[in-house]
Order: sequence, then structure tokens, then C-alpha cells
Amino acid sequence: SHGGYLQWDEYDLSAQKIVSAHPSSPTNQLSEMSRRFQTARETSWVGRLPEMFKENGFQSLVVDTRRPSDWYGKMSTELDCMLREEFATTVLDQKGPPGSGDKGRQQIWASGREIAEGSHISNLIQVVAGKKPLATSTSGITAKSEQM
Repeated sequence: SHGGYLQWDEYDLSAQKIVSAHPSSPTNQLSEMSRRFQTARETSWVGRLPEMFKENGFQSLVVDTRRPSDWYGKMSTELDCMLREEFATTVLDQKGPPGSGDKGRQQIWASGREIAEGSHISNLIQVVAGKKPLATSTSGITAKSEQM
């Protein structure tokens, strides 16, 4: 049995929130984009990462669950849009129903005005790190020492 450390970082898309720059600012396009991509990739399991680590023998878990500061909202959402465009090309175009990648890209582009006005997507990020102990059994292993 092998031991070592593992760290896993994952967005929980099922916990996304849309943050409006101003109460009167529309967020319809961002909300629709968020909904469209949530249904394309199941991530509700992300909240179970700590339990999954424990079930697989990891110990000394460090768990950090947070949303980035709203200060990073515009930049983070623009990066998010780039990733969603890539997802539309590599997953929806290849494996989705015909035209689903095009619809995804149109939704991203339509969200641009809302993002430019300061509205953004707030993602919940789950980071889990754990240690899997090294097996202590030495059966079948012999130690050699060299003499100089």
C-alpha cells in the first residue's frame, strides 16, 4: 500500500450565486449562463469531498471552503467565461446535442454587458488536503547495508 499527500481543489457549481453590481442591474444573462452550465456538469458531489477522502483512508484533513472576495468578481467571471467557452468547444460540441456548444457560446457573449457593468458569478471553492499513511508492514522486504 502506498502513502502520501493529496490536495483537491474544485468549484461547486451547484452552489454558484449571481452577484449584482447594483440592485437595479439586470443579471438575467448571467443567471441563464450559470444555469445552462450547471446542468451540463454535475458537481453536487464536491460538498462531499472531505467524506470521500475519509472513505479512501486519508487522515489529517485540511478543508477550506470559501467564496473569493467580491473584489475579484469581474476578473474571476471573465476567467470563468473563458473556461466555459473551452467547455462549450471541447465537451458540448463533441458530446452534447447538436448546436449545444453554439448556444453555450451565445449565452457567454450575451452575459458580457452584465459583467462589464460589474455583476459577476460567485463560485464556492472547496479545497481538501489529506495524508494517506504509508503501510508499515515490512513482510518480504529485506534491508541491506553497505560497508565502506
